[in-house]
Amino acid sequence: MSAHLTALFLSCIAMVEGYHGKPGRHGELGTYQMMPEVVAEVGSADYRGAVKHLHRLEIEFLEHDIEPSPYRLALAWNAGFTGSLHPPAASVDYAKRVVNLYEDCVVLEAANPAVRPSGAGTPGK
Repeated sequence: MSAHLTALFLSCIAMVEGYHGKPGRHGELGTYQMMPEVVAEVGSADYRGAVKHLHRLEIEFLEHDIEPSPYRLALAWNAGFTGSLHPPAASVDYAKRVVNLYEDCVVLEAANPAVRPSGAGTPGK
């Protein structure tokens, strides 16, 4: 996934997570609502940590000869890699919401390149 598509995908994760400035009911941390053990592995709950986690999920899928599609990545974001293989209904719903947002954004950008601001895909720009 390119840097821009990664930023777009993580924006969709953040929208679905609906972060309100405090830990989630299962202890999830930050804008991307990552579990504390994931944050400990990637070093932070910010954008850089989210990118690192997303790339680790992509690699895990590839190591298992599974295409890391946006849908599978969203499933794994919500249920973990192992949980994404036989996901609960709530994770399927979550992944569908993330992918619907993501696909809408990709289509919107393709139809109107002016929608993408200069420097998009780089946090802080």
